[in-house]
Amino acid sequence: ISAMAAEGRLDLTIGDLPDLLLRNAFVESLPPGIPVGVDAQLGLTLSENSLDLTDLEATLDDMAVQGNASLANLAEPGYRFDVAINRLDLDAMFPAGEGEVESEKPSTAEQLLLPVAPFQGLDVKGQARIGELVTTGVTLNDVDLVIDSTDNVLRVSPLSARLFGGEVETHLTYDVTAEVPTLELQASTSALEVGSLLTALAVTEKVEGTGNLDVDLAGQGATLDQLLGSLSGNIGFLLRDGALKGFDLQATLLKLEDEIARYRGKESEARPSPGAETKFAELSGSFRAVSGVFANDDFAMKAPAFRVGGGGVIDLPKDRIDYKLDVNVVDSVEGQGGKALDELRGARIPLKIYGPLAEPSFTLDLASLLEERAKEEVKKVILKELGVESDA
Repeated sequence: ISAMAAEGRLDLTIGDLPDLLLRNAFVESLPPGIPVGVDAQLGLTLSENSLDLTDLEATLDDMAVQGNASLANLAEPGYRFDVAINRLDLDAMFPAGEGEVESEKPSTAEQLLLPVAPFQGLDVKGQARIGELVTTGVTLNDVDLVIDSTDNVLRVSPLSARLFGGEVETHLTYDVTAEVPTLELQASTSALEVGSLLTALAVTEKVEGTGNLDVDLAGQGATLDQLLGSLSGNIGFLLRDGALKGFDLQATLLKLEDEIARYRGKESEARPSPGAETKFAELSGSFRAVSGVFANDDFAMKAPAFRVGGGGVIDLPKDRIDYKLDVNVVDSVEGQGGKALDELRGARIPLKIYGPLAEPSFTLDLASLLEERAKEEVKKVILKELGVESDA
């Protein structure tokens, strides 16, 4: 046969797709969650070196697919597609390995760390619209993405979707040209429930709030640790009506008068307690990342009774946080029994956050507060001796 050609319509019904593919040696192995039953109708055009599938309408178990696809080169396949999918559950298709318990499932970052070999020489161009996409425990709706993989570089740009009440648009580049792959990620979100996202991704459960994130990061490495240790770039954030869990700053301020008497001239250690949280009206700032160390010098938190500002670093390779902040009391805080802490109004109290990222410690520097108050008292005495009235 010197040439191969076929054209027409095809109605296809397969009762057990994995068995068919494995038994006929089309593939060597398949993930356990691949669809089993297939019903499809499509137009087919087969030439000597290409295959075009048009007007595709297929049902794979409960997944419906419509669109067009083609193989541009049968000898060295170039995949092309333009499809719409009602629902795609990658977690079901690629579940955790047998014998793994749920708590041992790979983290999101590990699942996003793509292997090298499958993307070397891969030729793919296409776009997809997915009504519901489930991946790494996160459900995205109204997904619209464009994929281009040529010359050992995979680009997913853009990928837009709705999730956790907001919208996100990302641009991902994964380069396997060199021996050590590189990853670049740009993303922007709006009206996103950031705390819910971070919890679902197993990043942290310490943050709540709705707002915007802007991410521009790049890194390289064959393992997750190498990638995290190399991340560089910028992150900006603005959250509203949220909370930082593990420490109740307002409750601490309410107890501060008693602590001053007890810890005069010393620091007061404020240990995290279950259920404790610091609520805020607004939280904002930006990070500059270099080799996995995220530096922040414009941290700002606003609450009805206080403002917090300052900066610090989050060191991912060492799993450490080190922050030095100033708490400024801007109004009286009503304590138990209606007691008002008027004495703290206008006070600036240094706050340190340090230790492991999962369970950091919070320390209020009462010594600095006492020193400041002592200076004010001395000022009052001197002015009184001079016969000058003081409003301080």
